Amino acid sequence: MGPSDTASSGTDSAWCGRVTVSPSYITSDNAKSADLFISETAPTTERYALATGLPLDVAKNVVANSHTPAKALGKMCQLADPRLAVTCHAPVDPEELQAYYNGVASHWDGNYIVGEDLMVFNVSKDQILIRKGA
Repeated sequence: MGPSDTASSGTDSAWCGRVTVSPSYITSDNAKSADLFISETAPTTERYALATGLPLDVAKNVVANSHTPAKALGKMCQLADPRLAVTCHAPVDPEELQAYYNGVASHWDGNYIVGEDLMVFNVSKDQILIRKGA
C-alpha cells in the first residue's frame, strides 16, 4: 500500500491490498486524508459460504486470510478519513452489496462506493469524477 504519484496534481490516493480480520493502523496512518482510498474487501463469512457452497468453517478461513472485512475497512476509513473510499476486487453480487455498505457504515459515515471493473476516478482538488473506462 502506498500513495500514488499524484504530487503534480495536488491530490493523494492510497491503495490497500488485503488486511486480514482487524483494521491496519499502518494503512490508516499512510492513508490519512487521502482523496481516494481503495481497498480489497471481503463479504461476510456467511454470505461467502452461501455464494460458493463452501462449508462455513472453510469459508471462514478463506475470508479471514484474503481481503479486508467491511467493518475493518470502515474502521480504517474512520481513522484515515479519505474523501472517497472504494471497495475493489471483491465478489460483487447484488445480495452482497448491502453488507459492504453496512459494514463500512458501522464505523464511518463518509463517502463510500463498491467499485466495478473498468471504473475510472478523475481526482481534482474540487471533485472526484467517477466514470466507466472504455
